[in-house]
Amino acid sequence: MRLTIRQKVLAIGIGALLPLLLTTLMSFRVLEEVDPKDSTLIAATTAATNQMRADMMHDALRGDIQAAMLASSEAEFAPIDSDVQKHTATVRDMFVKNLRLSLGDAVAAEMRDLQARMQTYSGLVEDIVKTARVSKEQATKLMPEFDRQFQDLEDRMGRFDDTLQVLVEQAQAKEVSDVVSARTFMLVSGAIASLLLIV
Repeated sequence: MRLTIRQKVLAIGIGALLPLLLTTLMSFRVLEEVDPKDSTLIAATTAATNQMRADMMHDALRGDIQAAMLASSEAEFAPIDSDVQKHTATVRDMFVKNLRLSLGDAVAAEMRDLQARMQTYSGLVEDIVKTARVSKEQATKLMPEFDRQFQDLEDRMGRFDDTLQVLVEQAQAKEVSDVVSARTFMLVSGAIASLLLIV
């Protein structure tokens, strides 16, 4: 059966649209790889934000000790106890959230090490506050160990902040590259389909 010119043009058009449809679907698959739900960049920036909050609580717990050393009545100690519990719970929550993120085994190991050290530090803060309630002199004797742990955590958390910053920068560079590659693929696919329509 011979095709009319109109039928031939229609057949060519359909033949050109099929590869365009396929390449478009492939392009969407590429773009799915940079979906925010699965994004390394999102995970890294979330971890950095959580780590910043943990660092703030690390400093806040020192403030709780300073307040306890100055407190002289039960009425003054009550809000201090509440703050210590709140700050400790926030630190714990930040580490739990960060350990759920997919940032690699090395980063996870470093987070677990910091988590353990922070738990020891938080426990010491609670001990000092309790001791200060009974004897400021005895609480003062615990301060050198507190200062040591505080500075050790300060240094370790600072280095971990740097690690997370590098991860954020690497993830940004990768996702920009992925988006550029996806756009380039779509443009090339569109150009090829257009040529097929012309031929």
